[in-house]
Amino acid sequence: MDTSNFKVYSLSNGLPTMTVAKSGISFSRTAVIRLNKPKYAELLMDVEKKAILIKPSEESNPDAAPFYKEDRKLVMARWNYKDLIQRFEEMMSWNTDEHTYKIEGKYFMEDNELLFNLNEAQTIK
Repeated sequence: MDTSNFKVYSLSNGLPTMTVAKSGISFSRTAVIRLNKPKYAELLMDVEKKAILIKPSEESNPDAAPFYKEDRKLVMARWNYKDLIQRFEEMMSWNTDEHTYKIEGKYFMEDNELLFNLNEAQTIK
């Protein structure tokens, strides 16, 4: 049997999620694993659809941001960009002073990208 078209699918408990809070934006263990634990990632935003796309990137990309740190005990990623949190608040009429928002991502294996539809956010606090 020809297995050349098969790709490894790393197993992980849980779903790929992004959490937006006043203190920062966190990506779940499964989200980081789906993206193959990239040191850097790029965020693309569709303001009309209120969606963001996260994809691995290289440090040399001027639009890349540090993502996963290998020296951590926990597999997760966190961004503390206040301007990004503020942008989400404005775009979605969110109040991160009082609430935390959790969005389940959709993984696209062929492109190694995670799509988060902010319209599907759940208020968890």
